[in-house]
Amino acid sequence: MIKNKININLKETLLILLMTGIILAALTIISFGAAAPNASGKITESDGVNVRSSYSTSSSIVCTLPYNSSVTITAEKYTVSGGSDKTTIWYRVSSAYGSGYIRSDLATISYVSGTSAKITKAANVRTGPGTTFPTVKKLAKGDSVKVVLAAVASGGSNWCKVNINGSYYYISASYLDLDTGSSSEPPVDVPSDNKDFESQLAEFPTSYRAALRALHQKHPTWNFKAKNVGYSWSEALEKQLSNINANLVSVSKPDAYKEVRSGTYNFTSHTYIGKDGANWVVASEDAVAFYMDPRNWLEESSIFMFEPYTYDASYQKENVVKSILKTTALPSSASAYYVSAAQQVYNGKKYSISPTYLAAKTRIELGSSDFMINGHSFTYGGKKYSGVYNTYNIGASDSADGSAATKGLVYAAGGSDGSGTSYLRPWNTLEKAVKGGAIYIANNFLDNNQYTAYLSRYNVLNGLGSVGTHQYATNIFAAATESSIMSSCYQDAGVFNEGFTFEIPVYENMPASASPEPGSGNNNNYLDSLKVYEGDTQKSLTSSFDRFTSSYKLKTSVSSSSVTIKTTTNVSDAKVTVTGNTNLSIGSNKVTVKVTSSSGKVRYYYVTVVREKTDDNAYVPEKPTNVKVQSDSNNQVTLTWNGDAKASGYRVYWKKSSTSSWSYNTVKDGTSWTKTMKYRGEIYEYKVAAYYEYKGEKLFGKESDVIKGATFGEANTLTGDLYSGYMTMKFNWDPIDGADGYRLRYKQTTSEKWNSVYVEGKTEVVKKMAYAGKEYEFKLAPYKKINGVRFISNEYSQTMIVHTLKKPTVTLKNMYTKSIEVKWTEVGGITGYKVYRSTSKSGTYTLVKTVPAETTRFLNQGRTLGKRYYYKVRAYKESIYDKTVYGPYSVVVSIKR
Repeated sequence: MIKNKININLKETLLILLMTGIILAALTIISFGAAAPNASGKITESDGVNVRSSYSTSSSIVCTLPYNSSVTITAEKYTVSGGSDKTTIWYRVSSAYGSGYIRSDLATISYVSGTSAKITKAANVRTGPGTTFPTVKKLAKGDSVKVVLAAVASGGSNWCKVNINGSYYYISASYLDLDTGSSSEPPVDVPSDNKDFESQLAEFPTSYRAALRALHQKHPTWNFKAKNVGYSWSEALEKQLSNINANLVSVSKPDAYKEVRSGTYNFTSHTYIGKDGANWVVASEDAVAFYMDPRNWLEESSIFMFEPYTYDASYQKENVVKSILKTTALPSSASAYYVSAAQQVYNGKKYSISPTYLAAKTRIELGSSDFMINGHSFTYGGKKYSGVYNTYNIGASDSADGSAATKGLVYAAGGSDGSGTSYLRPWNTLEKAVKGGAIYIANNFLDNNQYTAYLSRYNVLNGLGSVGTHQYATNIFAAATESSIMSSCYQDAGVFNEGFTFEIPVYENMPASASPEPGSGNNNNYLDSLKVYEGDTQKSLTSSFDRFTSSYKLKTSVSSSSVTIKTTTNVSDAKVTVTGNTNLSIGSNKVTVKVTSSSGKVRYYYVTVVREKTDDNAYVPEKPTNVKVQSDSNNQVTLTWNGDAKASGYRVYWKKSSTSSWSYNTVKDGTSWTKTMKYRGEIYEYKVAAYYEYKGEKLFGKESDVIKGATFGEANTLTGDLYSGYMTMKFNWDPIDGADGYRLRYKQTTSEKWNSVYVEGKTEVVKKMAYAGKEYEFKLAPYKKINGVRFISNEYSQTMIVHTLKKPTVTLKNMYTKSIEVKWTEVGGITGYKVYRSTSKSGTYTLVKTVPAETTRFLNQGRTLGKRYYYKVRAYKESIYDKTVYGPYSVVVSIKR
């Protein structure tokens, strides 16, 4: 009997090895001041283990974990009071494939050394979580223990699993104070003392660094290389999503992972349209973003999606290959084929490819099925085939009829006419399939800048135009699956601390935090009907309603100040909000219908309603013009506009750009408005409408055009100084809340023209100035950036002045007996001057005097009559960056005493 394992028709769904999910049932864990630590585990069930949405085998399956895969265990849940049978104890786990619950008898568990905690009052130490378990000892108030894991009793009370002298017991969480203890692990986002590592890290945006520092702390031999793709994250995601067939997900995934639109969803039967048989459907935008965002995979179990496929014989050995392949239907002897496939010469070209990667690719593509490797007879397109093999599913293109695997075997046979001989075809032996497929992968992917699992899934190093094309798999979690297999097998083989190098893509203008995993609910935010009523009269639309069309107009105008919108959603759990249907202005009005899916996705429909003027004495104000927004510090904004002298007042509307609902204030005097906004670091939209009060009603004119502005935290202080060379400066500042980047403005003090430098992802900049010996002014302001447009704060830091250094001009004069006067022109913004002397022009110069900045003269006494002396002078500055910066030497001058 297979324990807690999903049954999958592997012939029909060869590409399915793992199905991910994120459904979590409520498991209450007490909120400690400092969190109880996690443990690590490995799956021991050879057939794999289902992750459940709750702690019961009757709960829904949210994903499957393969044998030997790694998990993070965040808590224990006991389901039987006083019972210690491992089949009744569950682990709450997270992994690259999804999160949920597994039975504790199906995985090993390893604890960290623990987090220190104090006993707050006399406490019983028990053999399990709950008062029905025996007491083994008592601890007094103030005693210390090491907490290794959170635990939940069958009745729901919160406990902690503790390590006491090497044995594990349980103490009620209410008797422990983790705040007074200290974690056994240092914070992950603390800069390392390793300068080489920190220089690697400097190439990554800030949002990557904490995870990479955590990996470096565990594996100091690992190296991380940033691969800048050359375009923005939003551009890459948009291009990846533009080809819906390039991003598929298992139909068994939660609905939030699946796309709802024309061509992906049947709005009548409320089912998803299969793209590769019935089992693979189009992934949602959130699902694609989650799997495509590199920052979600900077952990031990997933970092190997960034390992290059190149062959390294020092650790990519046959025993590792065997470990990877042991859950497949391949014979044990097949591991030798993968090692020999690692280095081949084909058509005069030498190929090198990782045998462990090839083995992982086989395991992902074939699972435990032998359909592609048993040489069975089959018929396709009216032709019979037999004795062919395909270990990587090459040529198994997605098909709605589910024939992808059979297509792969036809490819292995050399095509339908058998004429294809490339890559050692026909693959009529397992060895030829392994080796020929390896050449195919090396030629088509490694040679095409797709040399990691991530890059073969997301083709991002060949320009924006290539994104969403030429992918090895359409399964969006293929890279995560492959990486987890590699990670587990490398650990088992004892090579986990080899000097791996990981090449991690970096996109421009990435969001501050990683793309979140899709949540609950479905993405259906479509309407089946939309009707407009004036009173009890239904108004006709100029075109029939279509759920895929967003904008509509009424055929005739209305005379009332409001209309009613009635809608029907395609699914019952979608919510509808209508705005703009009341207080209608004379003239054209836009009514907005917002439909929100149960997963939080929003769709808008718009109806243009024209209200006619029924009283000639009623005045409709003019549209406000020249609306401007000034963004200051501490979330304050000021709007100004040109208004209508006849207007009774104005209504100022605002909203966050990410929302649809407008708020407003009324301005009765003047044409300006100042407000401290609620949210910091947001883009807000603004518009203004004038109104005229007539017979108790406000008659609104047309709204102004919408403008945008940002909100920011408290203005910052800019610091800077000369840094490396007498014309190069460095500037630093603290992060400003809400900023995506910063604008450093500078100019010569004598000029009116300001220049700008834009800085993103860091709070410092080094700038070489154009001219020596000049006084420059600098000031800094934050900005938000949306779709390539910068919204810059109007409030700058204080202006600071820094000088570039120049050559002094030196003159010499013989003074009274044995003295030479050395004088020079002043250099601004310095600490002082260095005076050097020699007895020959090209000889060695000796520093004879250091002079403070306020002095431009030095009397060199004790010189020998009749002898010629040579002098040169340079300015210097003691920089705030703990270095001395020197200006250029003056021209050498001489005098005979």
